[in-house]
Amino acid sequence: MDWAIDLINKKEVHATDIDVFRGRDYFCPSCNSLVRLRRGEWRVPYFAHANGQAKPYCDRYVPGTYTDRTLMKIIEGERIQRSLGLFLRLFDDNASNSSWHLELGIPEPDRSMGILKIASAYGGERSISLHRIKSGGMRVRVRTDQKEYTLLAYDVADGEWLNRIKQPIEGLSDYAVFKFSPNGGRRLSLERPLYWGRSYILIWSMGKEPDWFPHSNILNTKPLRKQGNWSGAIINMPLFYDQLVESWVNKWLRRKVEHPTVELLLVSPLPSERLPDGSFTIDTNSNVVLSIIGEEGSKTWSELNLVTSYEERIHRHKGTGIVPYHLSIGSFELGRVDIWIDDDFESGLQLIISKFQKSLDTRSPAVVFNGTDKNDQNVSTTLHSPAAREFLEKVHNRELIFKDIYLPDRVNLSIRWSKKEAYGWNEYLFSIKPDSQDTTISQLLELFNQILDMQNVHLKISADQFGEVDMVFIGKSPEGQIIMSYNWRNSVKWLISQSFNFLVTNNNVSLYQYIGTLNLDYFCGMDRLLLNKLFQCQISHGLIPQFKIIIKECISAQNEFLVENI
Repeated sequence: MDWAIDLINKKEVHATDIDVFRGRDYFCPSCNSLVRLRRGEWRVPYFAHANGQAKPYCDRYVPGTYTDRTLMKIIEGERIQRSLGLFLRLFDDNASNSSWHLELGIPEPDRSMGILKIASAYGGERSISLHRIKSGGMRVRVRTDQKEYTLLAYDVADGEWLNRIKQPIEGLSDYAVFKFSPNGGRRLSLERPLYWGRSYILIWSMGKEPDWFPHSNILNTKPLRKQGNWSGAIINMPLFYDQLVESWVNKWLRRKVEHPTVELLLVSPLPSERLPDGSFTIDTNSNVVLSIIGEEGSKTWSELNLVTSYEERIHRHKGTGIVPYHLSIGSFELGRVDIWIDDDFESGLQLIISKFQKSLDTRSPAVVFNGTDKNDQNVSTTLHSPAAREFLEKVHNRELIFKDIYLPDRVNLSIRWSKKEAYGWNEYLFSIKPDSQDTTISQLLELFNQILDMQNVHLKISADQFGEVDMVFIGKSPEGQIIMSYNWRNSVKWLISQSFNFLVTNNNVSLYQYIGTLNLDYFCGMDRLLLNKLFQCQISHGLIPQFKIIIKECISAQNEFLVENI
């Protein structure tokens, strides 16, 4: 259906409206049942009833008739019918400001005869024979321009693929937003929201720099080098909701900010290469291990779907919505494998299964931390493992010695950190080169040990699909006040979030009666505000034991503090 009712403003909206978003709740005008927006880069937007929600009498309900075989054909069509895309590639990320350029992404063709001409190619018009465009497509550097990017086709047979790649795409516009990775990313469509805790690349023309109203300690940025009349910056969204940032994004970028969706990552094996369309090439003998991860506030998931190019069926794995979630899905024959979560095919994972002509590193396809404890026993963990947080916490508390890191070839490791009393972020990007492995690992270890020796520091580590960690290390306050540990603070935040699940009724409990001798003046400002927020909540009787545990920890820390300072 084309029309639905917006839950928030109770108005009728059209599926093509710019302020209509996937993941938001809408209702059917006929039966008042829940409907979802179906929109993607390769389909016309429409609303569809959520699974099992339509009323039998609804005159707008069209029962789904897709069998696995039909859906297989749709998926196969999307594989070869992807449209042109504009990408931004980053370079020299260790520099204070990275250089960049634009690339036009040409999708993998369904034929091998013919020639494409790109008039806007960097350095002048460029011709490409279709037989040169392999699996995963091709990217071609183009001029940084506001004009449309178009392809001209010669001697290419008519078909859906040709019709799609002949459609021009918009040139660069002010406040264009691209996905961020250490190597850059694809331009986001106008309807895509930004997510809390994620990083993006923002581009604007000369004289149009946005007003960076949210201060650098809220919305921190890293400038890019100028490219002709164009400038840009990497922007890092705060982890949690911030009204100033949301207002700034709405005003300048004309986008909404939402809680992030869960992500599907390839943990193992180490891919041979990543193709221009984002597909990973792996060996036929490899056991594939996946991870579903999500940040605080991420939407839950219910089903993992998998389809291969040599089977006419879809494999479905029912999930619990828990993140992180790790699973092994075995090895595959030669061909292509598409994996996606729920109905989000576009954000899925694509694998190209092939026979390698060269040997791969036989060590673990993961970022591995190695250390020794006080008994000189070896301790190891991988970055994608939940144990990585405990490993780093113990290094910070000097319960472990950080001795070694294994970083696979072709993997970029991004390290960002910020001290509480400072503004902005420090950042380094590491990758292994055959002639400098020992030097790189030595520098990496030295940097990690320097950061983990700091107090009150926020550390972010990211290795793309090989895992990431985001944590705050708390030490003794320079003002002589009590500072809560990371886990302690998370327990308080969890209890606050649970209190929102209950209506304010006579059965709920005011928490002030349990505070006793606790004096919040002994706590640092950030934790004092957090505890005050907790005490103002009303919770159910069932949560009182958890609250008492937190109060007991606070009073114990207060007593230790008084003993040390009297």
